[in-house]
Amino acid sequence: AEVERRDDDVRSLRQRFASLDRDSKTARLERRLAQLEPRLEKSSDPEDLKAINRQRVEAFYRCE
Repeated sequence: AEVERRDDDVRSLRQRFASLDRDSKTARLERRLAQLEPRLEKSSDPEDLKAINRQRVEAFYRCE
């Protein structure tokens, strides 16, 4: 029973991520993030990375 429930969870998550991948707004944001990540990694200000990580966590929880 546990395995069947996990299979259902996996299917639902795959469907959810597939719908996010199809969304043009998500694709645009992912492209922008790909442009900004190298700049952030080179940043000499450690506060920048903390702020970005916090924003990523907040964005993740908003998706639910």
